[in-house]
Amino acid sequence: MEKRNLLKNPCGEGQMEFWEITENGGNEWRVEEMPGDCGSAFCDEAVKTFFVTSFERCLKKQEVDLLAEEYSPEELDAQPAIEVEDWYSGRTDCGCTYELSVCLLDENHEVIAEFKPSEVTLDPDCDDCSWKKVQ
Repeated sequence: MEKRNLLKNPCGEGQMEFWEITENGGNEWRVEEMPGDCGSAFCDEAVKTFFVTSFERCLKKQEVDLLAEEYSPEELDAQPAIEVEDWYSGRTDCGCTYELSVCLLDENHEVIAEFKPSEVTLDPDCDDCSWKKVQ
């Protein structure tokens, strides 16, 4: 199968559609237009929007059903490589912490595998607030 982004609404073009808010501290989740308060342009001009959060812990999630995405049980049993990529940026006027967790679940929603890189703390006094990729 060809490589493709399995997330729906990955950049917030549809506001928070397809995303479940699991923690919503402070002023809550919203969507801004590039470059917004991060102040840095994104490397792909086709990306026009991005998610922003407030000054307190905010988490969102999206579940992707691989069978509904036309992967067969046989393909999944062969354990195909799954690539994960995300982009993050801080704001120029306050610090933040970025975290990512991607879990592969079985049919009972039990975790089979997890990709969870270390949290990153961004400080605008030490960081240029440019977009960074985690993969």
